[in-house]
Amino acid sequence: MNWVRYADIAAVYRSMVQSVLRTWEGKFQRDEAEDAAWTGGTAGSGTLVGTMRGIGVRTFARWRNCDPEAVTPEELHALTEHEAIEIAYNLFFLEAGLDRLPYSRVVQCLFDLSFTAGPMVAVQTLQRLVGVVEDGVLGPVTVGAYLAWINRMGVDEGLKALVERRLVLGEADVKRHPEKERTRTAWRRRLRSFLYDPPPRPIGAPADDAPPARRRGLLQRLLSRLKTPPP
Repeated sequence: MNWVRYADIAAVYRSMVQSVLRTWEGKFQRDEAEDAAWTGGTAGSGTLVGTMRGIGVRTFARWRNCDPEAVTPEELHALTEHEAIEIAYNLFFLEAGLDRLPYSRVVQCLFDLSFTAGPMVAVQTLQRLVGVVEDGVLGPVTVGAYLAWINRMGVDEGLKALVERRLVLGEADVKRHPEKERTRTAWRRRLRSFLYDPPPRPIGAPADDAPPARRRGLLQRLLSRLKTPPP
């Protein structure tokens, strides 16, 4: 199996973060239905400021160590790609502890889950997959279980299992919040990309498994098997 640790792993992972943000996150938006665009953290709560490169107003305020209500749309709009990458890398990659895992597309997909749903959700999802206590802490027990699991499963099957679990989480979220139905097609397309059309590999990271063409249609098969998600 072709994953290894690299001498400059931080550069590899920053490149991975950049790849995901460039592929899926847009420029400045003020979407009233987007939770992250509001200072209160949920749609309609507080003041509508917006998002920039996938960074919401509360995340931006936390990074800048200021009150979300003090952030203006103009200030958020001025967020550079470099700073957005640093925010995502520090608050969603390092904070989740994903740097303790060797790079593969599974880790890339885990980072994407952390960025879109939070570090706790990403780590607990991984812990469920590898069969350890879901405490949200990526410590030695979880790392060891992950390494055994990925060695046994392989990257392709491991990624398939992670995407399937993310589909369950996404469908459950739509069930709890019907207003998110409008984003269902977009997040399914985003998941599909990790199976057969992933964001570009980080600089210096080799391919880790089968060619993307072999995975075409896999998302549809997963969706057809997906049961009603738990409440």
